[in-house]
Amino acid sequence: MAPYIPLTPDLPLKSILTPDHIAHIENGITGVAAEARTYVDDVAVQIQAGQVTDAAFDAAVDRAAADGRLVVEGGGGTAPGVEVIETQPGAYQFTSGTTEAMLYGLTAEQKLPAAAKSDLRTEFTTKTEVQEAGYLTNVPDSSVATLVQTPGTGTRNGVHDAIDKRTSVINALAFGYDPTGTTISGPAVQAAIDAAAANGGGSVFVPDGHLKLSSSLKPRTDVRLFCNEGRVKVTATAGIHAFLVDPASPITGRFTVEGFDFVGTKGDPGVYPSRHNISITGAQQGGGMRSGGWFVGNQSTIPSAAGQPLVQDLVYRNCTFTNLQQPLHFSGFSGHGEVTGCKFVNTLDPSFTYMGPNASLIYKGNLTLNGGDNGVSVSRMTRNVVISDNIFIGCAYFGIWVAGYILDDSNMDPGADRFTVSDNVIFNCGDGGISLANGPRYGTISGNLVDTILAGPLDAPTLGKGHGVRISGFPDDRPVIRHVDTINVTGNTFRNIARAGIGIRDARNVRIGENLFVNVGRETQVGTGDPIASTDTQYNCGIYTAVSSSLANIFIVNNTFIDERQSPLMNYGIPDNLAAVARCFGNQGTGLRNPLNEPLTAGSNVSTNATMSVNGQAGTNRRMFFQSSGSNRWEIRVSQAETGSNNGSLFQIMRYSDTGSYISTPFQINRSTGEVRFGDTPPVFTQGLSLGNDSTVFLGTGTGTKLGTSASKMAFYGGTPIAKPSLTYSKAGETAAEAQLRGVLVALGLVTDNTLA
Repeated sequence: MAPYIPLTPDLPLKSILTPDHIAHIENGITGVAAEARTYVDDVAVQIQAGQVTDAAFDAAVDRAAADGRLVVEGGGGTAPGVEVIETQPGAYQFTSGTTEAMLYGLTAEQKLPAAAKSDLRTEFTTKTEVQEAGYLTNVPDSSVATLVQTPGTGTRNGVHDAIDKRTSVINALAFGYDPTGTTISGPAVQAAIDAAAANGGGSVFVPDGHLKLSSSLKPRTDVRLFCNEGRVKVTATAGIHAFLVDPASPITGRFTVEGFDFVGTKGDPGVYPSRHNISITGAQQGGGMRSGGWFVGNQSTIPSAAGQPLVQDLVYRNCTFTNLQQPLHFSGFSGHGEVTGCKFVNTLDPSFTYMGPNASLIYKGNLTLNGGDNGVSVSRMTRNVVISDNIFIGCAYFGIWVAGYILDDSNMDPGADRFTVSDNVIFNCGDGGISLANGPRYGTISGNLVDTILAGPLDAPTLGKGHGVRISGFPDDRPVIRHVDTINVTGNTFRNIARAGIGIRDARNVRIGENLFVNVGRETQVGTGDPIASTDTQYNCGIYTAVSSSLANIFIVNNTFIDERQSPLMNYGIPDNLAAVARCFGNQGTGLRNPLNEPLTAGSNVSTNATMSVNGQAGTNRRMFFQSSGSNRWEIRVSQAETGSNNGSLFQIMRYSDTGSYISTPFQINRSTGEVRFGDTPPVFTQGLSLGNDSTVFLGTGTGTKLGTSASKMAFYGGTPIAKPSLTYSKAGETAAEAQLRGVLVALGLVTDNTLA
């Protein structure tokens, strides 16, 4: 039998009818009970011979299931004569004459009592196969009955869940919900939520329309409130939260909200990023809804959390929040939080604070447009956080805030522990892309695109703002007591950032690697309008640190810095004061105002195998340059092709002019012969030249070698050097030996012969 594949995930049971099934229903249409035919008419599908397609019937089943009125499960069979009988009020069973499978429907409003469940089990006596999650085949009736009653079994999950009160779908219409929005429907929806909770949990379906509230709904344990995505607008007549935790009702399991549009009344200024697109008056905003959910549990340390109950798991999926003050707030919960597929437009930041020590949060696949604060704030000792695959556009401050918070001396807390921020897009924000301020620890920032960060929001430009990523210890406005610790910033792209791609201070054990920085920096300072100097190490830098900062074990590796503007503005990739305290290697830059400064250290004072290699193919130049203001001054290289027998790959030192042009090669060593050559001018040894014991000085062959010039002074055996002496005595009376000695001295150039005849 083919596996069961639901048409719409998460609803208890769905149609698996095949064209054969439809034919069977058509053949047995005359036996359909009146109430069943009424249902078919209601969902606008006429089951008449020749008029029903497989797709049409499946669509009708899905609509009915979504309405919470009827859930249908299909079975196989080839025998004709299928008919529908009513087995209980609101429950229908299709039977086929075969023993292959069963097909039944169940209305959510009329949940089957225990007796009906027993009757259903009795129906299994004529069936030898049950198709659902367990895919049981030819199972004895007694075993099926046991499995239906036993929690955790595949049969219970696949069959019994459809009639089990914990997963049955309650329709808010049955409790008086008004989808037109003409009347207040909060009490009706609350009654449906409470009914599901009273059953031990379950799903509450709100049909398409307008849900109007005048007071906050109270979340309950293991209740899922859902609607067709984007088809229910939720508004309020006063400044309330759509959901507010009931102090008398702990959430000991999971509370889930899916698919709703929460709409407030605040205006949209049309200019972004802007901080004033939300105005806050008093404790709540006047008129309209304040938030789509405000959940404060007993794990929070803020004063307002006193007396709050346990809040365990909270889930929001595929909801939209528009023109709200605080769209969503989770604080002090102890289990798992999840916000996925949601959209936030013209609101402040969805915020998550004070999570319990073992709590966790997933914030994934969401979109923020034109936020009046951060795009999302994960703050104040949150833990175990994943923020991924989101888009943040036009936020007043940071796109992502994974940081602490400082209000005053008595109200300040450090940032998050254990988090990843990955694969997000952040565009056109005021203060920065990602904030790691106030001592967050143990995190990875990877694969994010941060594009166009201003120097503060348009309505409040501020000196010092404009970071791709900002990293600082806690507190960041006074002497630090907790460093940022163990952070890996890797594989991100920073483009058009006002102040710096990354700012870092008061941090330890940080790696910044494989990032791309393009066109960082601006022409003038905020406020004064003064040009930013090309030597400024605090602005217009790829990565920088504060003048007064405590850094330890900082690695900056394999990053790329590019300024492609006609008049470059990026001063440094890595300024000197940062390069002096960080381990930098493998970084590259082009178009910068100042050359990339990258001190390089191989090994340490305890290393036993420190090496540095410059490799290349034979015949290629393996080179190292020393420059001034980007122009070559000296080059050390290995050059010349290798021809075997140790020939080639000469070691050379070359010199360059003020313009960076080659002048000559004053020093060269031949690898084959070991011959050392001192270029085209004699070497000058200002400290003398010392030869070891028994050393030999070899002089040239052929025409010989000259020592010194006529202007030189010389001495032997430690004597004071003197100019070349002149012989001025008379040759008269000179013996033959003396004449010979004089001739030799003159021939050797040791004296000048000015003797008289």
